[in-house]
Parts: sequence; structure tokens; C-alpha cells
Amino acid sequence: MRALFELILDVIPAERGAMVLTEDTGGSLPPLLAWNKDQGSPSLRICKEMTDRVLREGLALSSNAVVAAPLIVFDRALGFVYLETTKSDIFDAGHLHMLVIIAAIAATVLENARHLQRLEKAAGRSESAACDGR
Repeated sequence: MRALFELILDVIPAERGAMVLTEDTGGSLPPLLAWNKDQGSPSLRICKEMTDRVLREGLALSSNAVVAAPLIVFDRALGFVYLETTKSDIFDAGHLHMLVIIAAIAATVLENARHLQRLEKAAGRSESAACDGR
């Protein structure tokens, strides 16, 4: 996922951002991944009002120097991608559209990884039960 995030920052003129999962976390906002183009992992202040709206409405939003898009799979928001810059009015409609596409791909990858993890756990339990029954 780190490589994906670095590619996002290469294509969209953001300086830093985060990919945040909200599903299965009780509504808190633990960053799955945060990145700063110049310094590696940043301390990032995420605009809760904006991201709450992104999650509630399922729409990407931009304002001045921030852009955010939901991570949606099967009409379910898993979280969001949040990007920001210190330059004002740098994001345009093309950047927003690109982020929506990237967020959709990332959401699918995340959901597939979760399914794979569940299957591996179930296979491990089945194998353990089969060994216990011998």
C-alpha cells in the first residue's frame, strides 16, 4: 500500500496525506498509512468535518488545499483517502476525479486482502480441527 500511496503523491500535487480505515474500528480514525512527500511519515491533522461528510455522503470533496475521497466497496465506505498541500487552490476537478478512481481501486484491494485474511484464518482453524480429530 505504501507504493500505491507514493504513486498517488506523484500524480496528484499533494505534499502529504493519509489512507484511513473506519470500518471495524468503532468509528475512530486510525491511519492505515500516512505519508509526507519530503519527510516520510508525517504528523497529519485531518479535517474531521470534511471526512465525516465524505463518509456520510460517499462523495469526494475538495476545498482550498485539501482533497478527500471515500474508499467504497459494494456501497459500503471502508474509510477514505485524504490529501493536502500548503499551496492554495492547487487541486482541480481532474485531480479529484483521479483520486476517486484511485480510491475505488484501493478499496477493492483492501477488501480482497480482508477476504484473503479471513479465508486463511478459516483454513487454519479447519486444519487445526482436522489434526485434533485424528
